[in-house]
Amino acid sequence: MSRSGFILKDLLIALLIVVIMFPIVVSIVDFVSSFRMIDDRLIDEIAILHLQRRMILAEDISVSAKEVSFQSGGELWTLKSDDERVYMTPGYQLFLAGADRADFYSDGKYIYLVYSKDNKEYEKIITIR
Repeated sequence: MSRSGFILKDLLIALLIVVIMFPIVVSIVDFVSSFRMIDDRLIDEIAILHLQRRMILAEDISVSAKEVSFQSGGELWTLKSDDERVYMTPGYQLFLAGADRADFYSDGKYIYLVYSKDNKEYEKIITIR
């Protein structure tokens, strides 16, 4: 006896497998997606800490609204802002991306990075003068 196509028993077995596997797959996807929930603010804070660590040994610092120049390790470094990002040259080391605006200023004692992102403004000390 030859048969062609599926019979009701085959369809019910396939449906049972799908029903059993669905909650397992959903829980695995929820678990994996929870690892991707790193907040952008946390990433920015880590970048600012890295920048502060980099600037701690800076000498001969000069500050303008879009640029901080300094000597470190016998080399001239420039921290720049083009409003969307903050990066350091020579080479290219990115510290902050996706900003609406980013500026530097000094109050005589500290050098600050002021930036806005997602309609919030942040002011971070990047080094002591």
